[in-house]
Amino acid sequence: MSLVSRGLGIGVLTPAALSESRWRDAVEVIEAPDFSPKVVNWLMHRPQAGRLARPIATFGEALKVALKTRGRF
Repeated sequence: MSLVSRGLGIGVLTPAALSESRWRDAVEVIEAPDFSPKVVNWLMHRPQAGRLARPIATFGEALKVALKTRGRF
């Protein structure tokens, strides 16, 4: 919310989170009834991950399974 309050971005949060935010008076709340959030996952790592190659691959496979099993969020 700090970036949003300085005009450097947008934010999406619950009314409860906004009411507790120290920046609540510094931001403009807009209604967006047609807003449909989407989750995009990217797993990025350096080409030669070395000792992290196996954990990265394991995490990537677990993410694929979870997304296929649960479908769209």
